[in-house]
Amino acid sequence: MPQQWQLGREGDVGEYAIKIPLEISGQIGEQRLIVLAYPNIEPLAFRILITFEPAICRLDYEHGVIHTNTQANAQEDVPAIVKGPHYHPWLLNKRFFTTASAPIKLHNAVELQTEIRSFDSALRWFCAENNISLPHNHRIELPSRTTLI
Repeated sequence: MPQQWQLGREGDVGEYAIKIPLEISGQIGEQRLIVLAYPNIEPLAFRILITFEPAICRLDYEHGVIHTNTQANAQEDVPAIVKGPHYHPWLLNKRFFTTASAPIKLHNAVELQTEIRSFDSALRWFCAENNISLPHNHRIELPSRTTLI
């Protein structure tokens, strides 16, 4: 069965969400692969993230957005500004996590590869990047528009 989309936390702006449990070492816990979709926004806009409560990495597919890497250090070799679709990898943000607290946001990001131009290619890339086995016939699709404009 295809995943059922639910109204997201930002439902008033047309956000829809699916939350897929992740199996790790044969166990299903609180970890989730979450997709947030904005079907009424042009051009294409969505987010893909992994949560262990909180999010530990995230892909933001949104054109025209600007992200500043204010917390980057010289060893990480990331640009000060990232424009358009981008990815917040665990490796660039794990230093912000401690046993006592979690970061409010994922601070550092890198530009998404330009050949990623669709939801399916972004989802496959994200899962491969994070060692998630995604079946070839996964049936995860973005929801349809809910408005005429």
